[in-house]
Amino acid sequence: KICNMKMNKTINRSVLVLVAKQPYYDWGNSLDDSSDIDKFDECSSHLLDEGWSSTEAEEFLKLNFDELFQEQLHGMWTDESAWPQNRTWEMFNEWFDWHFSSMVWDIFADKKIVWEEW
Repeated sequence: KICNMKMNKTINRSVLVLVAKQPYYDWGNSLDDSSDIDKFDECSSHLLDEGWSSTEAEEFLKLNFDELFQEQLHGMWTDESAWPQNRTWEMFNEWFDWHFSSMVWDIFADKKIVWEEW
């Protein structure tokens, strides 16, 4: 047993998860002839403030989608000149799904949380 499931605790955050869709992979594959990116097992999770609703998360996302879009593009290719220009909210939704959860469970609540700068 990895942890004591009865000791689970929540943290004072909600979470926004971004999941890439096929247009993101198609773009990544177009960057390099040797690329054959089909799908990543990873997604991108972003902690938001506690007490948010999915409506508030969507409003946040609409205001900040381009910064998150750029973060995802940078994860695939760091040369910004190859990034799609004129990124829109509609394009973001074509390239990414997003999911929201108002509760974040800390399965390993006895371990210290460490923040790192990226």
